[in-house]
Amino acid sequence: MKFEKQLRRYAIAEWADNYIDYRRLKKALRRSVHRSRRLQSSIHDASSIEDLMRRSRDYSLGATQGGLPPEPHQILGISPSSFVNSETSLDEWYQLLELQIRKVNIFFELQYEDLESQVVETEKLVHSIASSSSSSGSGSSIG
Repeated sequence: MKFEKQLRRYAIAEWADNYIDYRRLKKALRRSVHRSRRLQSSIHDASSIEDLMRRSRDYSLGATQGGLPPEPHQILGISPSSFVNSETSLDEWYQLLELQIRKVNIFFELQYEDLESQVVETEKLVHSIASSSSSSGSGSSIG
């Protein structure tokens, strides 16, 4: 059984909003991977040895004639925004993951505090019952 289905199957309905949004994370990661693969494919398409050597030589000639040295994206023939988009997409995914982890953690901490408070109240009640039972039990004598 796939993880997402298991998560939904065993989820407590009233806590549903506090679970990690697995579907959203999965979609965001797929987008990020897709962008990264497109970038790698673009690099691979542009990177036959002869093509790279020709571009490098052409740009080097331009640089020796008073021009600026070539940027890697110029030699590879790829838009610089491709690199940025790929990195940004992965950064966005990590931010989304961090947000989801925080959401789950905050919910967990609130549940823990609530449970801890209930334990303290129960201990007080048990102590109160025990002390009233021991004081009424020792003071009553039949006879």
